[in-house]
Amino acid sequence: CIYSRTCIAYTLALLIVCLVDSVLLFMFFFFFFQAEDGIRDFCLSRGLGDVYKRQDEIIEARKVVRQVYLDEKIERYIVDIVFATRFPEKYDLKELKDMIGFGGSPRASINLALDARTYAFIKRRGYVIQEDVSAVAQDVFRHRIGLTYEAEANNMTSDEIISKILNKVEVP
Repeated sequence: CIYSRTCIAYTLALLIVCLVDSVLLFMFFFFFFQAEDGIRDFCLSRGLGDVYKRQDEIIEARKVVRQVYLDEKIERYIVDIVFATRFPEKYDLKELKDMIGFGGSPRASINLALDARTYAFIKRRGYVIQEDVSAVAQDVFRHRIGLTYEAEANNMTSDEIISKILNKVEVP
C-alpha cells in the first residue's frame, strides 16, 4: 500500500513537471513565431524599443567591419599562426607536436581575420595591426585546438599553446 502511494506521488510530480515544461515551451514558441509587429510591440511595451532602432546600425557596422583594411603581411601572419597549430615542428615548436591533436582549420584563419578587423574597428582604426590579431587569437583558437592526452597529463591548456605559438611565429 505504501509503495503504491509513493508511486502515485511520483507519477503526479512527473506529470506536473511535464505540464509546466509544455506550458513554457508553448510560451517560447508563441513569442518566437509571432509576426515581427507583434514582437516589436512586445519589446516596446517592456522598454526594449531601442533594439529595433539599432538593428540597422548593427547591420551597417558589420558591413563597415568587412571594409577594414587587412594588409597582405597581416594575412600571411594569420596563415602562419594557423599553420603553426597544425605543423608546429615547421615553426620550431617541436615540443608542441605531441601536445596538439589537431590544429586550426581554414575557418580559423577566416574568423581570425574577421575578428581582428572587428577589434580594429572597435579601436576606431581603419586597418588591422599585429596587436589586433594577438588580442583575439586566444578567443578564436581556444576551442579550435585539440589537446592530446599528453597535454592534459602535463596540465597544459590551449591558451598556453596559443601563447607559445604567438611568441614564436614571426611578426610582420
